[in-house]
Amino acid sequence: MLKASSSLPSGKTYTTDSSPGSGDHLSESLFSSMFFEDADVSVYGRIKTGAVWLSSGLFAAEAAVFECNSRRDLEEISDLCFRRIENIKRLVNANSDSLGISEAAKAKLAGAKVSIIGRYVIMVIDEHSDGMIEAAKEIIS
Repeated sequence: MLKASSSLPSGKTYTTDSSPGSGDHLSESLFSSMFFEDADVSVYGRIKTGAVWLSSGLFAAEAAVFECNSRRDLEEISDLCFRRIENIKRLVNANSDSLGISEAAKAKLAGAKVSIIGRYVIMVIDEHSDGMIEAAKEIIS
C-alpha cells in the first residue's frame, strides 16, 4: 500500500502483531493517543489486527489498516479514522503558519480518505490515497 504513493516522506510502521514493548508495536496507548477523544477505549481490544504508518515530522501523511470482527467494529473504527482526519485538518488550518506546514503537507491532507473493504478499515492521508486504497484492496481481496 505504501509503495502506491510516490511522495511519502520518511516514517515508521507500527503493528498490533509486533511484540509488546518493541519500538514498532501498535500499543493501546499509541492507538488511543491517535484516535480517542471521548471514545470507548475498549475499541482497541476489538481490533483483530492493525497497522499504522506515521510520517516523521509535520508532513500530515498517514496510512492505517485495521481488521475488525464485526460490522459494528468496522463502523466504530472508521468513525475514529474520520475524526482523526478532521482533528488533523483543524490543527493544520489553525497552526499551519506557526508550525511551518508546507503546501505539500496540506495536499496530502486534502486527499485523505477512509474506506471499508470487507472486514478491513483503511485510512490514508496522502494525495495519492486512491491508489493506496486500491493497492490495499488488491492485497486484501
